Amino acid sequence: YTLMHGAGGSSFYWFMKSLKVECANSWVGDDKAYYKENYKALTQLKNDFFIWIIHYAFFHYKKSLQLLSSNFPLLILVRDPISVFKHLINHQSGSSRKKNVFDLNDDYALLIPDILYTSTSYENEKYKGEKSIAPNLENLHLHSGTMVFDNVRKTIAHKEVFYIDMQEIMPQNAFKTFTNLAKKFNFTPPNPKEKDFYKIMHNTGGLVAILDFKVMLDKEISIFVDSAKTRRYLNQNFMNINEEILGLDPENFKLCIEKRHYDLLLEKNELYEKTKHYLKGLYEYYLKRVEIEKKKLLNEKQILEYFKNNKTLALKFKKAFDIELEHIKTHRPDIVNSWKHYKEFEKMCEELGSAERD
Repeated sequence: YTLMHGAGGSSFYWFMKSLKVECANSWVGDDKAYYKENYKALTQLKNDFFIWIIHYAFFHYKKSLQLLSSNFPLLILVRDPISVFKHLINHQSGSSRKKNVFDLNDDYALLIPDILYTSTSYENEKYKGEKSIAPNLENLHLHSGTMVFDNVRKTIAHKEVFYIDMQEIMPQNAFKTFTNLAKKFNFTPPNPKEKDFYKIMHNTGGLVAILDFKVMLDKEISIFVDSAKTRRYLNQNFMNINEEILGLDPENFKLCIEKRHYDLLLEKNELYEKTKHYLKGLYEYYLKRVEIEKKKLLNEKQILEYFKNNKTLALKFKKAFDIELEHIKTHRPDIVNSWKHYKEFEKMCEELGSAERD
């Protein structure tokens, strides 16, 4: 399995981890660490199925690929390239939160501060990520080499190659897709009782990175404020108290408490009421922060307009696309034809090229 960033890789990774499938980790420090991490995972592999995630930021990933056999099928997760770049430009790097444990007297702004976005650069074949409080189209030129999945296919020379478009793992399709994949590749299928977990996007700009912290109600009782990604609310020792505190159960805002702490909290009526008031206020603040972050995010239309005004950059990307999309255009033209924004980009480049010749 390989991916290009921005094609649903985080969701795919967490879905497969939940199914007890061995998963290689691409989110490691550098080329050397990446190789060591995955070499260790492969040598200790107990199951037949293994996920290999290629991180575009590592320039020497081909050495790692030499560990893999061409006899196994390659599953490639893809997405409309222009939407991929939307993700890269809007990519989160966590938040500006200074700590992860709070109490009922802390200002909401400390718990849910600004999202930080990645401002990427490459120096001497090294990936360097900086952070800012808003995405910037000026960083687009840094991502012309991020589409490496066909390069990967050629390097390993897999005998069987399968493509999955990101739309197939979106909330309305994910459960069915992973059920079918389980049958095809012989791993444990998803549990019908956990269908809701497959309706969650695990890297949605502005919605996830600002959560995952603890609020101490007193010296012994605490509540975790999570995104659904943590799945803490599914742990048998915890319970989700959203309905009780908020009167609703938001998809990506989970109030989780240990069952033993919940029993203690019910015995302390004054603390319970104070907690309920504080957490309802926190949720209202969270919704406001989400709207602020959403307004910062850039979209495909803005990216296409930026390309239109930067002809040299657009034609540079077009050249890279022509190479990396050759195989999928031949073997899965239906997927490529479904990419609305990429089709607009191709048409624009034809017009730019024609104008250049004239």
